[in-house]
Amino acid sequence: MRRSDEALAAKDPNLALSEAQLAAEATALLSPYPDRGYARIEALAQDAEARGDDEGAEAAWRAMRTAQIATKGPLVDTRARRVHAEQALARIGTRHLLIDAARIPGSARLGEAELRARIARDPTPPSAAFAILGAGAALFAASAAALALEGPRLPRGPGLRMALGAALGVGLVALALARLF
Repeated sequence: MRRSDEALAAKDPNLALSEAQLAAEATALLSPYPDRGYARIEALAQDAEARGDDEGAEAAWRAMRTAQIATKGPLVDTRARRVHAEQALARIGTRHLLIDAARIPGSARLGEAELRARIARDPTPPSAAFAILGAGAALFAASAAALALEGPRLPRGPGLRMALGAALGVGLVALALARLF
């Protein structure tokens, strides 16, 4: 945040935004910097909007959304910030579309709600898919290794359980890959 403060003092809002985004993405247990980074990003965005600088405001709101996507996880809840940023991006985008529609006949006429829905699409895969992938791979590896090392010497019951474990592992990997792609 110190670098963001210095950039603001030097009248460099782009560098201040970049440093604030880094702070917002610095998620560590009990760290004050993510909250400060998000607050700085929001202040820069609101300041740019108040000045009529849509390009600067859009950059700041995108930085907030990007920081949220980069740090989202089961222990970090920044969804409200992302929704706030997406609403602002839709508001700015709708204004641009209305201006374009007035100048260019036949141009796209999306409403703010539809634009917000398009912006809100999240291309990042769910964390659960990675957990399932890891569990399936571990189950398959352990079962296959045990089966390869001990299989010929095992009675029918344990050998069958290991084979089923390997098959279940492959199934979990396939399920995870289907969710990821």
